[in-house]
Amino acid sequence: MAFIYNKSELNIAGINAPTSISEIWFRTNTAGSTTLSGLEVVLGHTTLTNLTVSTTFANNFNVGPPLTVLNTASYVYTTLAGTWNVPADR
Repeated sequence: MAFIYNKSELNIAGINAPTSISEIWFRTNTAGSTTLSGLEVVLGHTTLTNLTVSTTFANNFNVGPPLTVLNTASYVYTTLAGTWNVPADR
C-alpha cells in the first residue's frame, strides 16, 4: 500500500512550511486493531501526483534520498472510526 499527499492536500491540513510528522493515522467506518506484516514507512519528496504500475515511489524521489521512519516485521495498529480525512475528530 502506498500513499502520495500532494502540496495542496498538505496545505489544506495546515502544513504550509517545513514541519515534523509525529503521527500517521488511518480512518475506517469502525474502529479496530489490525496486525500488519512487513510494514515499512518511507518518507520523501516526489513530483509524482499518483502511483501506477509503471511509476513506483521508490524510483521517483527528486529531493534527496528517501527516509525510512519505520521498518518492522510485525506491527499492530488501531484504526480510528470517523469521517475520512478529518483529523479534528480523532
